[in-house]
Amino acid sequence: MAKYPKGSEWRIWDLHIHTPGTAKNDQYGNDEAAWEAYIAKLEENTDVAVLGITDYFSIENYLFLKQKQAMGRLLGKTILPNVELRITPVTRQETPINIHVIFNPELSIDLIEREFIGCLKFSYGGSEYSFTSTGHRTKRIKRYIE
Repeated sequence: MAKYPKGSEWRIWDLHIHTPGTAKNDQYGNDEAAWEAYIAKLEENTDVAVLGITDYFSIENYLFLKQKQAMGRLLGKTILPNVELRITPVTRQETPINIHVIFNPELSIDLIEREFIGCLKFSYGGSEYSFTSTGHRTKRIKRYIE
């Protein structure tokens, strides 16, 4: 039997959802209980088929959810890495401009980190910063964007 016996169907996608531990405006907390409640809520919402796991300058929380999915959570959901960037110049109202880069989940993590995240650079307080080592970059960067 075909995977989609009715042919084309509309599905709901939510391409901009932040997670516990997200950089900037974390409204969840970042402990095990917060993650469990978050994942359970996503699983309850059976209408949404695709989720863009969003964080500033990082895919670390996406990778965490991919591990959970491999362990049997979020079954039936497609999750995509969504890197949110804040750029300048800002608007006339001094509102930062955000752009989102959503990656094909079939791309290797190494490729995304090496060819995209590893190439990001920014200025803050008169100094230049870049992302070079996996695992430490998000902790370093969070203090500058929060």
